[in-house]
Amino acid sequence: MAGDWRMDRIGAALRGENPTVLRRLESGFAAIGDAHVWPRFAWESAEPVSKPVWLYPRDRWSDERFRAGPQHDALRDAVGSELDQLKA
Repeated sequence: MAGDWRMDRIGAALRGENPTVLRRLESGFAAIGDAHVWPRFAWESAEPVSKPVWLYPRDRWSDERFRAGPQHDALRDAVGSELDQLKA
């Protein structure tokens, strides 16, 4: 991805460079990240899962390992396919 998509999230979405965007919709985008539903994962310990996600250690919010990126392509494709089925 060219540059940092976070600097212009809408422009990056329109260019297909925003990794949080799952699908373009008629009136906007289906995206992950700024939502009221927070995913939980099997690899997470029980302690933080029982609490709000914003109480995670600060480094979780800035560590590159936890950022949206190509390592999440399979998940994005699966969710996007489900969105396509809902639209059909």
